[in-house]
Amino acid sequence: MLENVLERVLVRLGPSGHLRLYKELRQASGEGETDGFRAAREQVARLSLEEIRELIKALTLRFHLRNQAEKVAIIRANRRRQATATTERPRRESIAEAICTLKGRGHSREELQRIIQRLDIQPTLTAHPTEARRRTLLRKQRAIAEAVIALDQLNDDEEERRSLMKSLEELILLLYGTDEVRIERLTVLEEIEGSLHFLTTSIWHAVPAIMRDVEEAIGRYFGTAPVVPPILRYRTWIGGDRDGNPRVTPEVTQASLLAHRRAVIRLYDDKLSELSRVLSLSDRRLCVPEELTSDVQPTHLARLVPEESMARLQHEPFRLKLLQMRARLAAGIDNPEAYSTREFVADLSLLTDTLHRMKLDDIVQWTGIGELRTQADVFGFHLAALDIRQHSAVHGDVVGELLQKAGREQRYAELDEAAKEELLTRIMSEEAIETSPGVEDVSPVSRDLLAVLRIVEQARRHEPRAVASYVISMTNGVSDVLEVLWLMRVAGCSGLDIVPLFETVDDLSRAHEVMRQMLSNAAYRKHLESRNRFQEIMLGYSDSNKDGGYLMSGWLLHTAQSKLAQVCRSAGVDFRFFHGRGGTVGRGGGRSNRAILATPSDSRGGRIRMTEQGEVISFRYGLPGITHRHLEQLVNAMILAESEATVAAEARSATELALMWRLGERSMAAYRELIDDPSFWTWYTKASPIAHISALPIASRPVARSGGAVHFQNLRAIPWVFAWTQMRLNVPGWYGIGTALTEVLQESTETLGMMQAWYKNWEYFRTMIDNAQQEMARARLVIAACYDEMASSSRMRQLTDEFQRARDAILRITGQKELLDNRLVIKQSIDERNGDTDLLNLLQIELLRRYRCGDEEERLALQPVIFGSINGIASAMQSTG
Repeated sequence: MLENVLERVLVRLGPSGHLRLYKELRQASGEGETDGFRAAREQVARLSLEEIRELIKALTLRFHLRNQAEKVAIIRANRRRQATATTERPRRESIAEAICTLKGRGHSREELQRIIQRLDIQPTLTAHPTEARRRTLLRKQRAIAEAVIALDQLNDDEEERRSLMKSLEELILLLYGTDEVRIERLTVLEEIEGSLHFLTTSIWHAVPAIMRDVEEAIGRYFGTAPVVPPILRYRTWIGGDRDGNPRVTPEVTQASLLAHRRAVIRLYDDKLSELSRVLSLSDRRLCVPEELTSDVQPTHLARLVPEESMARLQHEPFRLKLLQMRARLAAGIDNPEAYSTREFVADLSLLTDTLHRMKLDDIVQWTGIGELRTQADVFGFHLAALDIRQHSAVHGDVVGELLQKAGREQRYAELDEAAKEELLTRIMSEEAIETSPGVEDVSPVSRDLLAVLRIVEQARRHEPRAVASYVISMTNGVSDVLEVLWLMRVAGCSGLDIVPLFETVDDLSRAHEVMRQMLSNAAYRKHLESRNRFQEIMLGYSDSNKDGGYLMSGWLLHTAQSKLAQVCRSAGVDFRFFHGRGGTVGRGGGRSNRAILATPSDSRGGRIRMTEQGEVISFRYGLPGITHRHLEQLVNAMILAESEATVAAEARSATELALMWRLGERSMAAYRELIDDPSFWTWYTKASPIAHISALPIASRPVARSGGAVHFQNLRAIPWVFAWTQMRLNVPGWYGIGTALTEVLQESTETLGMMQAWYKNWEYFRTMIDNAQQEMARARLVIAACYDEMASSSRMRQLTDEFQRARDAILRITGQKELLDNRLVIKQSIDERNGDTDLLNLLQIELLRRYRCGDEEERLALQPVIFGSINGIASAMQSTG
């Protein structure tokens, strides 16, 4: 249906003959490695720049429409499954299924209640640059999906159908005429605004719905439904992630905190206004407890209610109470002391308790006051807690400067790790803490860092949950943590969780030793006592993959969790893992629920955080039906995982563990052999569109951690993966496993049997294999070879041989005939996308060829079209970095 509408739009707005050219090239490129494919490539070479621009526009638009259609298909499938679900056979991966499973395993209601009480799920929105689409396009695409959903639900109303079809065509016309690529980079404030859109719409409504699902499921399978605590809360890095982003200033952090506060208060005010229109209950007709309005003060209402209206309201106590709450909310926007979250929740509780005492329990549900109370518990007056993040090297520089100015240590940077730890521990044992120098006496970096900490302290004084954690990128040793602890004390900031982030292969290998030393340090133990002996630990998926390759990174992350959990438990410290996962498999992506169930059982404790970013955010939170499905899958997995949390670590024999380490080490060696080759970086920069990706204005953050020329060491993991995705190779999601698996499988038939058993029974191993085969199924070597031709030397033999080894090994282990035979819906979607995606790639390759041969004027004309091709392929692949 959408294809037909698109063709009408192309006829209406496209150049003459454009639709014919579009269909011819689509058909030819869809024929793969045939004469037709080669003919398409030759024809592309003869196209004018304007013809290429129009083709990219049309193909990209077609993928936008297909992506929305697939979202609707997901919603439709869930709706159909819900309609056929029963108490005995609930819908798969629903909350009801998790509760039903626990009931079947013999769990008592008390045991289930303890599991629910422990749950603490905190998705964390970040501004990492992986969303290539402009917000105006996202809004129009959402409107298209909503129109298709409405069409789905129509019966025989032809007039409404015609109206919806007309709206669809108008929306697609607008999409066609809207620039795909931003002219300038997003500012951090614009990124904050973008995240607020999702927090105040789909997330705002989905969280209480999920809590209600949990209550109803427990009531269905265990009798009476308990009051479910806030098991879902949201965090954000946007406005607080300073690592490598000089645009996140103290002023931006302050603005982020205020924007979140204003947004959530506006939502509360809208709901209270709605309740005021509904709750017109009169104390002349019903007996209303006096406590409801005992604290209502007319002075609070003067701003909202004309004096002449007060006489009418004096017999409507619910409206009076609601008006006072609205007045206090208005005052609390700029004056946090005017109304606290605790007071607001208490007022909501008073409203619900009063209705219950009046035997109007149904009104609580019907008006949505109960839902509002849940939202207040979850979102408070901060909406999403802000994290602060900074690189450990910056803290070292600031501490060195402050110690030098205080006359305590002149060469802090030259001290070894042990000396730094001893010095900082000794300083923090002193009763008096040196105040920091005046702002005019320190460098801008130090001034900004101390200013941010003071802003955090001020925000937490009124809203303790507004800022909760300080994340230290590239944590290498105990001194990295002690530096932040000391800086917090210097700035007068307290109450934050200090979160080490272990990112590289080396850091993950040593993480448990670093954590053991941290937990035994006197100064840090004192800090933990103030945090109820709680420690959050962040694990980095992106940099460990870029550093060690897919298999080694995954195995190190898996084993690190067990070792870190053991260290924390031995020290009597509660903990939570924060998974820094990206959207693509090469950066820890994949289905979140499967990732949760694949974690080591001895590392689970009911608490979890995970990053969500870029196109992942817009996919998961763009439509209410998708949002609800994503969150119920998270909760389903966490309930099931927590029910097994007391089980000992997987009973892997020493032989099995040794085999996994061999696989990881051999895979990493093969991967490093590729990227450490002296000629690799030259090949990568010439074969891939990395130079143009680096210039793509899709986020506020630079693509490299440091200034100067971009090279492998300082290139961030996102553009690294982004370029491989554009070339259709997806190397970060599979490279190295072919060599490792093949060599091990050649040793004995028993090894094959062991791995086949792992695939059937071990969730971690199955998830690792399935994610890899999905990335390989999305790859297109025939297209990659075209990119390879642009480099002075070829790498296709090396890449193709490793791909074939990986493919053969995976098929032997899984027993499949082809990749993704176990996930036919995804396989079909990939197959149906390949032809159009191939054509986009051929168009991009031709543009890159012309760019390299062109003069400055030609390059200026080509650059925006190349950006458009990057955007189009990202939409086709449904992923960037």
